[in-house]
Amino acid sequence: MLLLAPGPAGRAGAIPRDLTLVVDVSGSMSGTKLEQAKAALQQALGTLSPNDRFRVIAFSGAVRRFREQPVAATSANLADAREFVDGLAAEGGTNLAGALDAALDGGADAERLSQILLVSDGMPSVGEQAPDRIAGNAAARIGRARIFPVGVGHDVNTYLLDRLAAEGRGSVEYVPPGASVESAVGVITSKLRHPALVDLRIAEAPVELSGQQPARLPDLFHGEELVVFGRYRESGTGRVIVTGTRNGARERVETIARFDPLEAGNGFIPRLWAARRIGELTRLIRVEGPAPVLIEEIRDLGLRFGILTEYTAYLVQEPQAVADAPPPIPRLEEARRQTGAASFDRASRSAKFAEVKTLQSADEVVAGAMGGWASPGGREAPKRVGGRVFVLRDSVWTDIGNTDRIPVTAVAAFSPAYFELVRMLPELAPYLSTGADVLVAGRRGSIRIAQRGIESWRAGDLAAVVRNFRGT
Repeated sequence: MLLLAPGPAGRAGAIPRDLTLVVDVSGSMSGTKLEQAKAALQQALGTLSPNDRFRVIAFSGAVRRFREQPVAATSANLADAREFVDGLAAEGGTNLAGALDAALDGGADAERLSQILLVSDGMPSVGEQAPDRIAGNAAARIGRARIFPVGVGHDVNTYLLDRLAAEGRGSVEYVPPGASVESAVGVITSKLRHPALVDLRIAEAPVELSGQQPARLPDLFHGEELVVFGRYRESGTGRVIVTGTRNGARERVETIARFDPLEAGNGFIPRLWAARRIGELTRLIRVEGPAPVLIEEIRDLGLRFGILTEYTAYLVQEPQAVADAPPPIPRLEEARRQTGAASFDRASRSAKFAEVKTLQSADEVVAGAMGGWASPGGREAPKRVGGRVFVLRDSVWTDIGNTDRIPVTAVAAFSPAYFELVRMLPELAPYLSTGADVLVAGRRGSIRIAQRGIESWRAGDLAAVVRNFRGT
C-alpha cells in the first residue's frame, strides 16, 4: 500500500485549472433535482481560485453556453455566471452529444489542468443517441482533459458514463433517487479544487510491481490522500520514485521502502487490493465487453476474499441455485444499452469498490450487496466473518469459497486435535465464531469444525492439512 499526500495547498503552488461545468436541464431534471444541481454549480463556482478559468454549459434539446471560451475567475465573471445559473429552467430533451462537443471544443491548455464536471439524469434523446458512438467521439477529442460524470437516478446509461470517466481519466459518481445531487457534486468539486501533480506514475522500485490499483494513477490534489495498492515479487529495500507534472515541468518524489517477503501484520491490504481489483474488472466488463477471463478472475477474487459480486451472488441463494450454472454473461451490445435500477446498482458498486481506502468502506459495499442478494423466505441471512462470506446450508455455516473439487477434513470441536489445529493454523481462529458447525474453504483443502470429527492427529496428518489449507 502506497500513500501519497502532498499536504495543504499553501505549501506549494497549485496547478491552474480550466473548469467546465456541464449540467443537464432537460425536462426530467425539473423540480428538486434541478434546484440541487443549480446549488451544486453555485458551490463549484465558489471553489475557483484567481488563477483558474471556467465555463458553464447547460443542455436540454439545445446547448446553452455561459461564454464561448473559458473566462478568468474574476469577481465580475463569477457574478455573471451565478446569474446565468439562477436563470436555468428544465425543459425539452437530452442532447448529451452536443454538450460534450461544446465542452471539448478548443482542446486543453498544456500548462493548465482541464476538468469537466458533467451532471445528467437521463438517456440521450436528441442528436446522436448511440452510447458507444457518443463515447467514441468524445474519446477522440478528450486529449489531456479529465472528465468526472455524475449520474443522477436510474435512467442514466451506466456504460456511457463509465466509459467517459475511463477515457477522461476521471471518476464517476452515481446519485440514487432521492439522494442529494448538491452533496455529491460538492464532494467532487471540493476535492478537485487544488491539483498538486498530474500524469503520475511509479518510475522506480526495488522490486517488480504488478497488479497496481488503480491501474492508471489519478491526479494528486492538495489536502487529499491518494492510496495505491499493488503486488510485488521477491523482496528488497531501496528507492521508490513517483514522478508527476506541475505547470508543464516534471517533478519527482522519492522515499526508501522495505518490501518484506512476508508481513503477517498487514492482512487487510490483500482484501483492499482485491476490492479495488474487482471494481476495476467489473467496470472493464461494462466498458469493453464481458470477456470470460475477466469474469473468471472476478469470481476467483470474490470467493477468495469474501466479496460478493453479480458473478458470485448466486452462491448465497438456495442450494438449487448453487447447483445451477452461474448467470449468463451479457453480450456487449446488451451492456451498452444498460440502464435502470439493476444497472445503476452494479455501476455504483463498481465505482465504490474502485475507490475503497479502508476495510470499513469495503465492508459497507459488501454489506449492501449482501442485503440485496440474500435469499428470501425466512432463511438466515449470510454472514461475513473475517473477510469471508458464510451461508447456512444443511445446518452448516459454509464458506461460499468451498467447492466439491477439494477435500474436507472434519475436526471435533474442542478436542485435542482442534486445539492443535488452531495453534498450527492461527488464521483459522476468526471463523470459529461463525457457528457451532462451520466449514472454512482452503486453497487445496477445506476444514470443517463440527460436533463429530477427528479428535487426535496421526503422525504427519496435521501438517498435511495445514499445507493443503494454505495451498503451500
